[in-house]
Amino acid sequence: MTSDTSFTAYFEPLPTYTVTLLGDNEEWGTVDGGGTFTSGTTITIHATPNTGYHFDHWSNGNTQANTSLTVMNDITLTAYFAPDATEGINDVTDDGIRIHFVDGRIVVEGTADAIQIFDIMSRSVRNESLPVGVYLVKIG
Repeated sequence: MTSDTSFTAYFEPLPTYTVTLLGDNEEWGTVDGGGTFTSGTTITIHATPNTGYHFDHWSNGNTQANTSLTVMNDITLTAYFAPDATEGINDVTDDGIRIHFVDGRIVVEGTADAIQIFDIMSRSVRNESLPVGVYLVKIG
């Protein structure tokens, strides 16, 4: 340089992004940790099930109820909760089949076979809006 020179530095703030957290059913559990954050910030989000329910997964496939993520863009995540086994309905451990009751329906997991539901009088019933009672489940 042959003469005095001045330089001016200009700084711009890092962008901010919003993390929106939702629960699939407010009666089954709550979520927290969302908000607006500076790009690159690592945050921890939480999914807390209510009594009688358990956390199943986040909408991005993560199965950790409390998990960290680095904010790089706007994102919306949903926490999915499920009811614990209802009294009288338990896991069928021999074949790895799980049977439980959710929102008036009997849910059978761990098999691709067709299921049929019968009432205590052996009458076939539709698997929707079932009242509390005793049912027989036929798999296959």
